[in-house]
Amino acid sequence: VHASLILAVAALASASSVGLDLRAVV
Repeated sequence: VHASLILAVAALASASSVGLDLRAVV
């Protein structure tokens, strides 16, 4: 997985409350 993709997902996750769940899984 490219770092750019991770950063993009992290940015979206941070802007979304669901991001907390995604970070927990990762």
